Amino acid sequence: MAVRLAMGASRHRLVRQLLTESVLLGLLSGVAGICIAYAGLHLLFSALPSSANFVTPKLDTTVFAFVLVVSLATSLLFGTIPAFKASRASVAETLKEEARTTGRSRKRVTLANVLLVGQVAFSFLLLMTAALFLRSIARAYDMNPGFQTAHLAVFFTNPAQAGYDKPRIKTFGKDVRERVAGIPGVESVSWASNMPLWARGVNGLQVEGHQARSQADKISTIIDTVDTNYFETAGVALESRREFTNLDLENSMPVAIVNEKMAHDYWPRGNALGKRIQLPGEKQMRQIVGVARNASYTNWGEPPQLCVYVPLEQNYGGVMALYVRSRGNPQQIMLPVQREIHAVAPQIVISNPRTGREIIDGGLFGPRMGVGLLSVFGLLALGLANIGLYGILAYSVNQRKREIGLRMALGADQASVLRLILKQGMWLVMTGVLIGFAAALVVGRLVSRMLYGVSPDDPISVAGAAVVLLAVALLACYLPARRASRVDPLAALREG
Repeated sequence: MAVRLAMGASRHRLVRQLLTESVLLGLLSGVAGICIAYAGLHLLFSALPSSANFVTPKLDTTVFAFVLVVSLATSLLFGTIPAFKASRASVAETLKEEARTTGRSRKRVTLANVLLVGQVAFSFLLLMTAALFLRSIARAYDMNPGFQTAHLAVFFTNPAQAGYDKPRIKTFGKDVRERVAGIPGVESVSWASNMPLWARGVNGLQVEGHQARSQADKISTIIDTVDTNYFETAGVALESRREFTNLDLENSMPVAIVNEKMAHDYWPRGNALGKRIQLPGEKQMRQIVGVARNASYTNWGEPPQLCVYVPLEQNYGGVMALYVRSRGNPQQIMLPVQREIHAVAPQIVISNPRTGREIIDGGLFGPRMGVGLLSVFGLLALGLANIGLYGILAYSVNQRKREIGLRMALGADQASVLRLILKQGMWLVMTGVLIGFAAALVVGRLVSRMLYGVSPDDPISVAGAAVVLLAVALLACYLPARRASRVDPLAALREG
């Protein structure tokens, strides 16, 4: 640049040249990024369950325009600063400096070092967060949701949507249950109003002896209408008294079964049986005849929440989920069960048929997708950080070539030069790792509620992220260090 200025090039021309190079690099990178985004978009949609594919995968024009503007702005910003700095340099001082030793060259990469440390820190943050969620998901599959997913299959139907009234819904439910129970390999069958992990709470439950003082004191609870044999089929354990029977009819005494959470909160001395509650929209009180184990009703691994079970004969609705427990692999009964349902009512649509394993996968879909995205972003950040690390060290080695040649002429061997450059690069990496670790602890505290059985400072996650980052960074440092160790002292001194 100094030579060009000395030969008459204007500063504006130098700035235009550097900006052209910067924007061109940005555009070429943008084209590569679009190709990666297009491939990644289709890969992402291929990993989605069929029930989640609501839209056709395509690149959004608004997002594309936003990213294009940000990319061009970044190219201009980080091209303008060094361009103006280079164009304002004193020609005489620059040429004199090039003629002298380049011991002051380290100052030139100070800003680059700061940016590199930030890249390493961000990369470590993403890698550690991804490792935390990955470990968390592995633990989540071992959690007990309160119902037995092994050998379970669930089929969602909506007779009311097909125009069925209450008598036809009752007949439909009875016929389907009898036909499905006769399928070879089926152990038990039952109906319920809620799919696993699809329930939603309602406000307005009243507990006898507990008067709500205000609107904020209204009790919110899950209400699940279930058929006889539900608890055995779903694998929900009963802690005390009995399950619903064929004697719990529409005209008999209204009854209910509550879960452990409700029994503990409102009758902590263990005397919930015989107590009475009133559901929202009902006028009569229901007597509690049993207590069931807590389960996950809306989300996997959720904190315990109140739940009330009521018999199907006393609370028929238009939405019904068929629970089927098989003796072997539930996949083998999926098609036979659907054939029997269509044989009873061809016009009723069966939605979201799924096995217990698929229920778990669906409940953990969000965290699993988050792990995938965090891993991708972490690896991208890791790649960018190490490309930057290699570039800075390669530039430093080139600027310090005379210094390195002088060291070797005075007796330094290749191993000592190799250690010198490696130390310089790994010091930057370790600084970034420490900053990233501190940031990861803060982020870990914020997302701790989303983790299953893993602490925010999980040592295995920390060690895994650090090993991956340091191993790749060591390779990025080794290449320019190896180049520096092979410098010819005489040639380097002559170039200086």
